[in-house]
Amino acid sequence: KSVTIASGSNARLQGDGGPPPPLALDGTQLAYAVQDSSASRPWGWQIRVLDLATGLVQRTVETDEEIYGFGLSGGAVAYSEGLVDTDRGFVYKTRLMLSTPAKPDPHQLALDAFELSFRDGRLAWAQDPASSQQQGGRPAAPRVWTAAGPDWRPVSVREAPSSPSVLQEWPAASQMGVSFTEMDPTVPTGGGLSLWFWDPTTSRAETVP
Repeated sequence: KSVTIASGSNARLQGDGGPPPPLALDGTQLAYAVQDSSASRPWGWQIRVLDLATGLVQRTVETDEEIYGFGLSGGAVAYSEGLVDTDRGFVYKTRLMLSTPAKPDPHQLALDAFELSFRDGRLAWAQDPASSQQQGGRPAAPRVWTAAGPDWRPVSVREAPSSPSVLQEWPAASQMGVSFTEMDPTVPTGGGLSLWFWDPTTSRAETVP
């Protein structure tokens, strides 16, 4: 049986289209966002954390800017948000925000965050200051970071690669650790691609065979 949780129309344009509504599922909880614009928050969203077992909204969170990355774990909501280049359709000057049941008001964890993964209480994200601050619209030098409660202290999963052209991207987090890719676009035919795994028990990252 399918049930409609929310409905509406997308009133925003970025480039040739509009941003899809963010959503994430964790157990019996669903987090989703609806457009919530105001004069002071023209790209704002309202995030709702819904208990699917009861049908009740447990918490709402208002964002200041456009959402880029989005995740839910254990009732905590993480999202990256930023300003919007409407002509070219990308987000820049981003920051990583976190709202937890204990601290529902969203607070900033890091600047210049884009893609993120949030599972089993562990959060991982790609941070790219050059792309975020210079409004480049494409990856420049992303690096992967991670954090877990209760202190949510950001930790780099690996030292910066020896070559500045190497991109660390596509993090995936769980209680076991963080996986991510490294790619060197200067190497032809995909020869510069590798998969890595960071282990929180050793604080080391190694390539996956």
